[in-house]
Amino acid sequence: MSLPVLYKYTSFENGMKSIQNQKFKWSSIKKFNDPFESRFYTQNNINTKVRLAALTASIKGGFYLPPDVKKLFIEAEKKSKLEFTKITELSDKIKRKINEYNKLTPSAYDEIERIIWNETKSSSLLKQIYDKSIDFSNTAREMIEREFGILCLSKSFNNPLMWGHYASDHDGIMFEFDFSKIPEMSMLYTSIKKVHYQRDYPEMSFSTLLGLNNELFPEQGEEFMRILSFTKHDAWEYEQEYRSLASNNALDENNLSRIPKACFKSITIGCSADSSSIELIADLARKELPLTKIYHNQLDPKNYNLIRLEI
Repeated sequence: MSLPVLYKYTSFENGMKSIQNQKFKWSSIKKFNDPFESRFYTQNNINTKVRLAALTASIKGGFYLPPDVKKLFIEAEKKSKLEFTKITELSDKIKRKINEYNKLTPSAYDEIERIIWNETKSSSLLKQIYDKSIDFSNTAREMIEREFGILCLSKSFNNPLMWGHYASDHDGIMFEFDFSKIPEMSMLYTSIKKVHYQRDYPEMSFSTLLGLNNELFPEQGEEFMRILSFTKHDAWEYEQEYRSLASNNALDENNLSRIPKACFKSITIGCSADSSSIELIADLARKELPLTKIYHNQLDPKNYNLIRLEI
């Protein structure tokens, strides 16, 4: 899929740094302004909960109880020695199974899921724990927060709302990128995907849930990440967002990465920037990005439009 020309709206300070070193921040979703980021819906049945428990065990390296149900586990130790013993035995079985392999495989995962399912059928406490568990799906969100960064871009050109929300009330900068200047198979190009907007949470199918462990199930992982990172409420549709998703391992210690100079098509300075800021941006851009056009926004005297004038 070919990419359209895309834009990055940002503050004066961040924009100056990016002009200087061509680096941009791939941010954690913890920093985003939408509390619904990376939310999804799963069928509320025991099969799904067992699968989520098995996936969580495969990621964390052992049996895991979410914080909201640990109280049940503690109460079980007081009330029923048998039920408590079943859970400790399950934990031991999972640990032994994981330790059998130098590296977990899909077939080993299947065995872990089968172990949890068989134990759940025979334990009223485990059924209660999984029925009451509401936190397993948050493991997915936590994984995105912890292991990935996202660069937010937009197809919307010179949008006054985007300037107001993301470029310091029109004091900042809008970068224009042409990613056709880099190979379509490059890591950066392939990481950029269109955001899909909808009214309801996306549903994560029983099969796609396997993608929670992307290392074990890369095929399902691609669809899992699409649902988790590239789906938003339709109230945000005006942003016409595209995103680049990158593993933190591919970023520097500050979650920054460089965009090739060839991709910089233009730099636009906001209409509210003062003369000294305009001069600073223009001088630095001419030095660091000499082939990139520089514009300054002005207000249209007759309409609610922004007019770019080259400087």
